[in-house]
Amino acid sequence: IAPWSWYADSNELRMSARAREVFGLERDGVISLERWTKLIHPEDAERIQREVEQSLAQGNSNSFERDYRILLPNGVLRWITTRGRVERDLDGRVLSMHGVSLDLTRIRQADEKFRAALESAPNAMFLVDEAGRIQLANARASRIFGYGKDELLDLSLAALVPEWQYRPERRQRAGAPPGGVERRSPIRETVGRRRNGEQ
Repeated sequence: IAPWSWYADSNELRMSARAREVFGLERDGVISLERWTKLIHPEDAERIQREVEQSLAQGNSNSFERDYRILLPNGVLRWITTRGRVERDLDGRVLSMHGVSLDLTRIRQADEKFRAALESAPNAMFLVDEAGRIQLANARASRIFGYGKDELLDLSLAALVPEWQYRPERRQRAGAPPGGVERRSPIRETVGRRRNGEQ
């Protein structure tokens, strides 16, 4: 966790040692908001600038959350998530912003590797939520069932495999392991229904 604060009167960012490390900044010295914005990846810079201005505008919510990339001088790319709050005086003028930033680079990289593995799988692969609705599907699933990948995200798995029924109460009675993990036999064959009605 990398805490930081920005003060409107001085336009100064006061960053913890961890925050300076995350953003690739020296341990000492004054940091302006403009200097921080120069670290933002060019593809995210305009959006973040707009969101910062919206946060500072009167009448908007004082809380904010942003996800973006930064590009360090040495070329290293990092994924950052930031949560914070704007402090105002009684007249609504901005006094300061306070927040924390988290480096999500490793999580993002692991997610990209997982998605790459999912896409390269020779079989149809799905991830579903607790209600049985599809949250992620690979290209093979799209080809087999005849739906676009975005269309699959609007469906429940039972719409594609009618005999598959996701019943949390059954899983709990069966003594499933914690964390919502459900074990299914890898050799069980099921019948699927394509978009055109074929099985």
